[in-house]
Amino acid sequence: MVLWGIRLLFIMMKETVILKKGIKINHIWFSNENEEPTKKADIYFYHGIEKPVLIKNSIIITQNTAVTDISNNINEIYNNISKNYKYEIRRGKKEKLEVKFYRKIDQALLNRFEYCYNQMFHTKGMKVKLNKALLKKYFDEGYAYMSIVYFENKEMAFHVYLIENGRSRFLYSCSECRNVDVDKNLIGRANKFLHMYDYYLLKNEGVTQYDWGGIMDFTNPSGIDKLKLNLAGKYQKKSYFNQMIGISIFGKFIIKILKLFSNNH
Repeated sequence: MVLWGIRLLFIMMKETVILKKGIKINHIWFSNENEEPTKKADIYFYHGIEKPVLIKNSIIITQNTAVTDISNNINEIYNNISKNYKYEIRRGKKEKLEVKFYRKIDQALLNRFEYCYNQMFHTKGMKVKLNKALLKKYFDEGYAYMSIVYFENKEMAFHVYLIENGRSRFLYSCSECRNVDVDKNLIGRANKFLHMYDYYLLKNEGVTQYDWGGIMDFTNPSGIDKLKLNLAGKYQKKSYFNQMIGISIFGKFIIKILKLFSNNH
């Protein structure tokens, strides 16, 4: 908002600059239309913006998501969850699952999360790897949070969120269910229990809007989409955009190359 020539920013966007393969990328979260980045980079990568910037040197990806309002009583969300999920959450409580919330993480915890996350995709035959350096910077800059559910002092599932001024974005999740020595049913209960517990943790941090981090298909949801939607209660469907913009000459060249290898023009 601009008033008498003075820009008033009620929600400060978050900027995290990372160097990847020689390219300086500014990852921008929680941006408002009137805000402009302050950190120089070859590429500005806007996440979750309502209106993309229509310029030549950019790539725009549309994303759908579900948003849960957690400003009211969390029990209302719980009441809208399916009977099966309620049963699993109640059973998880009886099994004395323990949840811890981390605003800061050390290198050892970051390494364990990285291993769990990468293994999860490896067992699916997918070449997806955690950008550990970027995640570390999110924590170092104070807007990433991690929740972990434990059973008998063993880590069962991890969730990572980005939080800023009443808004949260579900960023990463992984569990030990790919470990053959772990009860997969217990892992499933623990993960649902953690999601329910996250509502309380996030609300305690002042969050009112809980973004589930993307839904691929509302009409024909995948397994992970079904999990999110079943736990989301009465949610709002929302569409937004992720946009990469070439800023420097080098950045514009990289965007041009990326567009050649995609259908995004």
